[in-house]
Amino acid sequence: MITWVRLAVTAVGMMLVFKVIHPEQTIKVTGSELKKLFICSQGYSFTPLLMYASYNYISSGVATTVHFVYPILVLIGSMIFLREKMGWMKRISCVLCFLGIFFLGNSGGQIRAAGFGLAFASALTFAMYIVYLDGSGLQAMNPAKLAAWLSVIGAVEVFVVVLITRNMIWDLSSGCILFMCLFGAVSGCLASTFFQMGTKLIGAASASMLSTFEPLTSIIVGAVVYKEVITVKAVAGIFCILAAVLMVAGTELKTDKNS
Repeated sequence: MITWVRLAVTAVGMMLVFKVIHPEQTIKVTGSELKKLFICSQGYSFTPLLMYASYNYISSGVATTVHFVYPILVLIGSMIFLREKMGWMKRISCVLCFLGIFFLGNSGGQIRAAGFGLAFASALTFAMYIVYLDGSGLQAMNPAKLAAWLSVIGAVEVFVVVLITRNMIWDLSSGCILFMCLFGAVSGCLASTFFQMGTKLIGAASASMLSTFEPLTSIIVGAVVYKEVITVKAVAGIFCILAAVLMVAGTELKTDKNS
């Protein structure tokens, strides 16, 4: 239900943004573009669906830990499918990302095969989405238009899924609906679009590793806002991620200077 609302809000929001900013351009796409959008939307829309489903079997901390192995999958996918050559700095950054997510994860949770499989599947679909986005040529499309079409296709597919599984909840309070719409606007319209733009600028591997700031941010917000205790493992995870991010950023800056 949350995934569908997120996609629906993103679709409507980004279409409006596109028409306001580019009133002279059309939202229509060609048959070739639609085919690519359909393939790309599978990872874009089903990743959160698989992630949320894993929470029924394992804790969110363990699920997040498993999901955030996707930068490694992106690195492997970029090397295999996009023929990208990864320098030793990015390889070390990838290892540090993995260690950082491992330390930040809740290792105390019970791991069940179904939950682990769903969480890993979410990492795999997200990695497929990033790699395909980077190599399909869709990056040339306007970011708002791209996000709108990916969300439209995903919303239709996820709506069918929630109807079949009977997970659609109709009697929601106005406050709950408002919160889900706000969540969809922030995570879909803003976060997803910015990520797509970042992938276009610095490539799939670098963008995925830099996005590991997400669990790091949640740790910091938890400590500042909710007064949660930062453990030694959390400190080690933060250090690993910061080191990885700085290495990637340094590599990108060096590349920009040389270009």
